[in-house]
Amino acid sequence: MQHLPPNHLEFGLLYNNIGAMYLKDQNFNDARESFKHTLGIYLQNSLSNTSDIATTFNNIGAPYQLNGEYKLAKENFENSLVFDLKSLPEDPRNIVETKQQISLIDALLQE
Repeated sequence: MQHLPPNHLEFGLLYNNIGAMYLKDQNFNDARESFKHTLGIYLQNSLSNTSDIATTFNNIGAPYQLNGEYKLAKENFENSLVFDLKSLPEDPRNIVETKQQISLIDALLQE
C-alpha cells in the first residue's frame, strides 16, 4: 500500500475496518476518529459512491449513540440519510434502517 496515494479507497476501507474493531472493543473515541478518517478519504475521492459515504456517516453515528451522545448521533444518521437518498435506487434497505435509527434517537432524546 506504500505506492498508493493517501486518499486511495483502499485506505478508506482500511480505516473503516480499524474503526469497526475499535467499536467492537467499545473504544468509541478511536472508532469515531477512524470512521471520520474514512469519510475524509471518501469525500476526497471522485470514485467513491454515495452509498459508501452514507454508510460511513452511519458508522460515525454509532459510537456517538453507544456513548449516549444522541444529538451527535442523530446529526450523522441524518447525513447518512441524505446520501442514502442520493444513491436511490441502489439500496432502499439502507434508507429504512437509517430512518429507524433516527426515530430511535428521537425517542432517546425525549427520555
